[in-house]
Amino acid sequence: MVRESFLTALKRTGVVLSSILLAGVLPYPATAGEPRLVHNPDTPLSSPVRPQDSGVSPGSPGGGEPYQGTDSGVSPPQGAAPTGAEPAAGLDSPVESPVVNQGSGADGAQTTAAPPEPGEGGQGVAEAVSVSAGPEAVPPEELPGVKESKAIVHYTLSTWYFYRWNLQLAEVELEEAIKYWPDFKAAHRDLCLVSLFRGNIGRSIAELMMVVGMGEPIPLNEEEKWDLNKRALQLHYKKGVEQGRKGHWTDAVAEFQWCLVYDKNDPVVHRSLAFAYSSLGEFAHAEAEYERSFQLDPSDAFGRADFAFLLSDKGDAKRALAQLSKAVKMSPAAAALHIDLGWMAEARGDLTVAAQEFRTAAELTPKHAWLWARLGAVLERQAKSDQAIKAYEQAVRLDPELKEARKSLQRLKTQPAKPSQSPNTEAGN
Repeated sequence: MVRESFLTALKRTGVVLSSILLAGVLPYPATAGEPRLVHNPDTPLSSPVRPQDSGVSPGSPGGGEPYQGTDSGVSPPQGAAPTGAEPAAGLDSPVESPVVNQGSGADGAQTTAAPPEPGEGGQGVAEAVSVSAGPEAVPPEELPGVKESKAIVHYTLSTWYFYRWNLQLAEVELEEAIKYWPDFKAAHRDLCLVSLFRGNIGRSIAELMMVVGMGEPIPLNEEEKWDLNKRALQLHYKKGVEQGRKGHWTDAVAEFQWCLVYDKNDPVVHRSLAFAYSSLGEFAHAEAEYERSFQLDPSDAFGRADFAFLLSDKGDAKRALAQLSKAVKMSPAAAALHIDLGWMAEARGDLTVAAQEFRTAAELTPKHAWLWARLGAVLERQAKSDQAIKAYEQAVRLDPELKEARKSLQRLKTQPAKPSQSPNTEAGN
């Protein structure tokens, strides 16, 4: 533990010293219109971002592997999230800054406690600029200073990741900054340093040439921009999943909202964001994100199951059961959905539906002993002793260590048989 703390401190000290050295050795000529990036602490770049506590989603099928696109699913349970900062408007502060004004260190740099959110609903920074309506309205992207402002947002975010030694995200955010502003010398300078730390010597030399004026940046074409956005989304999504597994749901929300900057119509990201919101207890935001994900992917059965548990947590049992029933109809071969519906029906006292769903799940996955034991317990509550005995026998046959199933089986075999209840008395409320 002491050694890890020492190495971490040494690493961060090296980052700071290297940054200062590079900034001193490689002063760059100011590009026309390039703003100063170190501001007075009393005048933040833009509207403040809500401080993050520490807080993704349920996890990805690849065990935390990078997100691979809309065809990779994420199955979250229940919970909701905080709102992001409102976008700033106007050309003096045209976009939201990802920096929280928390004072400054000795070098005047601003810091924030967690990754900032890009704006409510994952809006891109171009949408932060208000444009007058009318036949001569100018597209937001074409307004003076918009691209440069977007570049500054990504540049500031890269700095946040860099000082936490997340070089992958720092690198991709610097690339995003340069995508919007190819002549952004400060971004080229920092990308030179990040590339050096990542062992990409060729890239580091190329960026150094941009800084000292020995080379000219080549703007990305549309395909290259698309690939860069996809890579940025994957990295932010992976980081969001990682934060969620640690229970840092607020941080996870921020990461998923940045994913939506790169693709606001990705249903998997919306579902993961909904799960993160729900885990924070912000049900209104979670419900809105689930609904958005269903609009984008109506066939998402597991998403509806997650939404059902959110509704159940809110006390809306009727809607929860309806959503889960719809999920089962969408994916009838998914044993997990039948199990979920069985648990929910049993909790409501509807033993008929519970027994039916547990039986279906057991038939779909016949080697799961605990499922047969659960079915036996429900049948026993219905006073269907003969069927309960058969279910318990199957459970014990598969797993002789199931003590409760063995006890229940013994008890049923030694007591007199009871008449089964009529179907009208099996279902609860």
